[in-house]
Amino acid sequence: MKLAIILLMLFVLFLFTTCDSPFVEDVYSIRMQNNINQPLSFTVSFNYPDTLIPADYNHLRGMPANRTVFYDSKKDWDKVFKEDLPRDTLSVFIFDAIIIPDDWDEVLLEYKITKRYDLSLKDLECIGFTITNPPNDNMRGIKVFPK
Repeated sequence: MKLAIILLMLFVLFLFTTCDSPFVEDVYSIRMQNNINQPLSFTVSFNYPDTLIPADYNHLRGMPANRTVFYDSKKDWDKVFKEDLPRDTLSVFIFDAIIIPDDWDEVLLEYKITKRYDLSLKDLECIGFTITNPPNDNMRGIKVFPK
């Protein structure tokens, strides 16, 4: 009986000391860095070349003033670009305010965006998976609309 308990304890100890824990999921993040004194909102679209704002308000995320937030994926971004996108481009829409649900239809109809970034995997790698608003020198060459 003691041997079974010792073996069980060793197994549990080994389980929690390995690098690839079965209890921790990998997360792959894009940093969304807001460098202005105003809160912003953003959403990400996997529908390029369709550049309409995604209709689902629930995917809208806030960016507090002068803060960084993260847009996470459970898949490696290389796999996302190969498996989940119709083209090799991810679109990120930035809005100049925190948007409430009552205003969402107007935002969609009037295309009220501050910026839209159309990014390839290579673009994201070149900017270290960090999207800044306003765009900084590292983002030179990234497709930004309106210019």
